[in-house]
Amino acid sequence: MKKIPIIIFICLSTYLSAQNLTLNGVSNITGVLSESSGIVYTAPNRLYTHNDSGGNDEIYELDTLGNLIRTITINSANNSDWEDIAKDDANNIYIGDFGNNNNDRTNLRIYKIPAPSTFTGNSVAAQVISFVYPDQTQFPPPPTKRNFDAEGFVWFNDSLFIFTKNRTAPFNGYCKLYKIPAVPGNHVAQICDSVFLCGTSQPECYVTSAALSPDHKHLVLLNHSKMWWFSCFNGSNFFDGQKINITLNTNTQKEAIAFDNHQQIYVTDEFVTVNNSGGNLYKSNVSGFLQNPQVSITADTIICNNCTLSVDSFIGNLLWSSGENTSVITPSNGGWYSVTATTQNQCSAADSVYVSFLQSLSYSNNQSFDIIITGQQNNHITGYLQNVNNSSCELYIYDMIGKCMHMQELSIGNTQQQFRINCNLSKGLYVLCVKTKDSFQSRKFFIEE
Repeated sequence: MKKIPIIIFICLSTYLSAQNLTLNGVSNITGVLSESSGIVYTAPNRLYTHNDSGGNDEIYELDTLGNLIRTITINSANNSDWEDIAKDDANNIYIGDFGNNNNDRTNLRIYKIPAPSTFTGNSVAAQVISFVYPDQTQFPPPPTKRNFDAEGFVWFNDSLFIFTKNRTAPFNGYCKLYKIPAVPGNHVAQICDSVFLCGTSQPECYVTSAALSPDHKHLVLLNHSKMWWFSCFNGSNFFDGQKINITLNTNTQKEAIAFDNHQQIYVTDEFVTVNNSGGNLYKSNVSGFLQNPQVSITADTIICNNCTLSVDSFIGNLLWSSGENTSVITPSNGGWYSVTATTQNQCSAADSVYVSFLQSLSYSNNQSFDIIITGQQNNHITGYLQNVNNSSCELYIYDMIGKCMHMQELSIGNTQQQFRINCNLSKGLYVLCVKTKDSFQSRKFFIEE
């Protein structure tokens, strides 16, 4: 049985309002590699990264402080243009060799190797996943269709999802999403969706890496100066979710991003000799963006008499249907009241309560009497009125949305007047109201069967 509260306890949650993020430097990793172009995290506290195009056919195992643990040579592989790295739920590693600056490559592929924790040597054989884009028929296509470069991908549910780096001219700002099976062989990618990211200069709209949170509920696309963060999607319908832009505190050549299991992200940027910038490993806590909204009002219905409505727990910023943004409100009219909690990633959850104002509540109450209920069955209610002095009264039974289920008159012969109400009630909570010419009293009761 749900309680009908007058005041409900409130559990507050922290909420971050600004859509920006500070990346905190961990270490300089140029002693290991100069063009980190992809990064992935595996437990316990291991990062795997690789160089960009023309680098050695190697991945580098780092601890989360940026120290080199192991260099792993990938046999049967060639670093034509390695752009990102991903993992599946078994920690198998996927290396995306699909950089395609000129949109003219016909040998796009992804290398798959077993989880590095399952072997101890410094080399491993790769399996090859080859693919083509179904909508590319020219190599290169006309400038208006050059959206077949890619620098970011993720694994989800036995498939690999590739996000394009748009190079169209004139620039149209769209990122396309392709899907291929995460199994060796030759595949035709399936085009799934596209999303408009921005319409400014191309570098400000390039997708340079992608990462999926461990719970598969948040997707991040990286850019040199920002991130596009997607939440509240179902399955792999990433672009159907809420999208927010998060500005980063630095504008360097960021090419890699990964989630760990502790509500943090790791980011690397490539070393640029022109201004001697980059070549670093960063991390940042993103717990605020990972929050899932939640709001709960204990009661589904309430009969009000100078009462308040309050949520008993919530995560996010609150907004009531009546316009208030506080956790407690005083309703002024009957009807449905809903409250929505919205988190920093613009996801939302809602709950509602029906408020009834009984007409008889406007009566004065300058005479006091008591209602004593002695029996409550689905077909009759019995009891007596104590200390009532009027000659007659009216008895009402209301359900919890304020609907009158029964009404009858009762003649009063003495100050302790018995009553029996013959009715037909289903299981639930009800209110018995007794109204005289100048007084009103009510009692709640529950029908169990």
